[in-house]
Amino acid sequence: MRYEQFLIAARGAQTPQERRRFQYALADFRDLGAVKRTLALTLTEAVPTQDVGIMLVRLFGNRAAREETWAFLKDRWDDLSKRLPPMMVSRVIEATSSLQTPAYKRDVAAFFRAHPVPTAKRSLRQALERFDLNEELRRRVSKSLHAWLAQHA
Repeated sequence: MRYEQFLIAARGAQTPQERRRFQYALADFRDLGAVKRTLALTLTEAVPTQDVGIMLVRLFGNRAAREETWAFLKDRWDDLSKRLPPMMVSRVIEATSSLQTPAYKRDVAAFFRAHPVPTAKRSLRQALERFDLNEELRRRVSKSLHAWLAQHA
């Protein structure tokens, strides 16, 4: 499996840059099993603390991994928050807006109300605003986009 090849390549990399390239690529796999393995790696020494946030952001950027990443983040928040450098916590919170739906917006808001991150208040506000902007865009263009796609399909 290609996932195994990337994992082995990351472990045997000759430079930190090479290790990161292979390691970050692990977050791009769409198979749920691979996504879960990559999420689990973020809690191990295999992923240096400075790279945990980037891995999570990349997983949020992976359409096939978003929901699983959010579930993992909520379930393992205590462990993850210990491994996330303060600056990266903000980036991870910002990445939650990729979940896009109003239901996820409510879930993100409720979760971070219950687990406040004082250094990321602004990032949370921006993420919640991005949820609203995405919903507004969807509302405004969905009819015309569907019509265009129907004409050009």
